[in-house]
Amino acid sequence: MTGFLTFDAPIGRVLAAEVAEVFPRITAPVHHICGNHDRDHLGVAQNEAILGRSLQNDVHDCADWQIA
Repeated sequence: MTGFLTFDAPIGRVLAAEVAEVFPRITAPVHHICGNHDRDHLGVAQNEAILGRSLQNDVHDCADWQIA
C-alpha cells in the first residue's frame, strides 16, 4: 500500500485506519511503504499500531528478483 494518507495527525489516523480495515480481506501478501507525507504527522510506532504490522525493513525474494 502506498499513498498520501496524512494531512495532519487526526485525519491521518482516520484515513490510515480505514485502509487498515481492508488488509484482512486481501488474500495476497500486503506490504506498507511509508512515504514522506505518511511520516510528517504520524511516527513509525503510530503507523505500526494503526496498520497492525511492523514497518521494519524487509527483503522479499520473487523468482530472480529481490525486492527491498
